[in-house]
Amino acid sequence: ANIIFESLVDLVPKDTFVLRKYAVGLIRVGELAKAESILEDIVAQNKAQKVGDADISLVLAGVYTSLGKTKKAQGVYESIIAKDKTNEDACIFLSKTHILEGKQGKAKKILRQCEKHVKGKGIFSYYIGKMLVDEGKLEKAKVYFRKASKIEPGFSQAIMALGLVHEEQNKK
Repeated sequence: ANIIFESLVDLVPKDTFVLRKYAVGLIRVGELAKAESILEDIVAQNKAQKVGDADISLVLAGVYTSLGKTKKAQGVYESIIAKDKTNEDACIFLSKTHILEGKQGKAKKILRQCEKHVKGKGIFSYYIGKMLVDEGKLEKAKVYFRKASKIEPGFSQAIMALGLVHEEQNKK
């Protein structure tokens, strides 16, 4: 498919639909640097046309993260959140970039802020709980897993995580 998309890009070099498909195809085969360039062009083109496209920006930020360009990824995630404080993916992935840098406190702060803007979603407390488990703070993690399941009763990951912590503590 990439060969076909590459030929299509030669024919219609400004067609964002074709460019997107080609970039995603490149990501699938591990050609991240080439995908990065194409995605940057699409984002720049969208910005020039004042077209907001959070999805393609999320993909670009993911490529940056995969290439170890954490600061660039954070900039993209932050710009998405600045435009849409309810973008769940940008919030979670931004916090994960801070975890990669060893800044768990900053990651937790971002998740708490996002939780204020995205009502009815337990995922933010869940991720804070996961970080606390990694830090060995199991009792505090349980508080966040309970909070996540209270905010979103059908959020099974939070219930399972709570059960796993209990199991780890031999509290059958």
